[in-house]
Amino acid sequence: PKAPDGADAAENGTANEEEAEKPQKSKVRIAWEFLHKLSGEALLGCSMFQIYKGLQLYEARGYPVFISTTAYWAWVGSFLGVAFLVAIGHKFLAKKKDGEK
Repeated sequence: PKAPDGADAAENGTANEEEAEKPQKSKVRIAWEFLHKLSGEALLGCSMFQIYKGLQLYEARGYPVFISTTAYWAWVGSFLGVAFLVAIGHKFLAKKKDGEK
């Protein structure tokens, strides 16, 4: 097949793009990816809890709170729900893509 600039796809390195094998990940790399993802999720959870406790403390000191804790948790639930749906969609599309090969 010809590329838009008229060169052959083989010259551009795209002829066998789908047939190329992915290199195997080392055990250290797999462990790093797992720990990196886990620590990121833990920090996200801690930050959400910290915001909640901060809102409670702010309210306890008598300052006006412009967002209720219920509204905050509704936002957090919506955020996590969308993140969950995106993750499921990503896995579904990845499986569908693998099935086409």
